[in-house]
Amino acid sequence: MSHHGADERVLQCREPLVDRPQLGVRIGRVDGRVVVQRGAIRDLIDSADVARVLSELVAAGHDRLTVNVATGHAVDTSVIVDEICSILGAEVQREDGGPGEDQTLAVGRLHELLGRDPFPDPFEYRRVLARHVPVLAKQRS
Repeated sequence: MSHHGADERVLQCREPLVDRPQLGVRIGRVDGRVVVQRGAIRDLIDSADVARVLSELVAAGHDRLTVNVATGHAVDTSVIVDEICSILGAEVQREDGGPGEDQTLAVGRLHELLGRDPFPDPFEYRRVLARHVPVLAKQRS
């Protein structure tokens, strides 16, 4: 990341701001370090959107099926960290967390059952992070 001068803030948290091993991301406790797993790919989705999609599936009579509810637009965790830093106006040191997993989910069945793609925006993760990161940061401060 680039340096923007004296007012640049470095992420400093007493508790982990983001400590989600399932996401392949951990933003450190006090020192502003981030451990990022190489190649970790995650599909971020807002729980309110999950509830909405599940309601649509149930209303359409699909209440006894197994379906992946996901955007279908998985994102590398390093991009997620970039977006979190952008939202917070923070810069962090990145550490290699070893190899990560690609957790891209197949969403064809979801699209078929709904007759549409409920998440056509490939940048859905930005909306999710913009909504939740400031709330988490405020709770942790």
